[in-house]
Amino acid sequence: MESFFYTLKTELPVPASWVSGQSDRGRPVALDLPDTSTVAGVSEAQQAILQAVGSGDLLPGEGTALARIVEARRKALETVELEQHITALEQSHVKT
Repeated sequence: MESFFYTLKTELPVPASWVSGQSDRGRPVALDLPDTSTVAGVSEAQQAILQAVGSGDLLPGEGTALARIVEARRKALETVELEQHITALEQSHVKT
């Protein structure tokens, strides 16, 4: 069973192997990230991760792991937005 670290301000669990590249190894990673409920917030979170790696606060592998999580969040937001647009188009097509 893989251990999890709570890394984001929103307490998203991250498998230890994502952080360290090895199962059950690594260190807890803490980085205050902005709210990722908007695309702008996701962009700010990616920038914060990049800056933390650049300054040496995070190792490159740790930054990659967190960036993957934030990217998954961006994809989820995109999916919801696309669904809303498709629904609106379908409803406008039915009305005409």
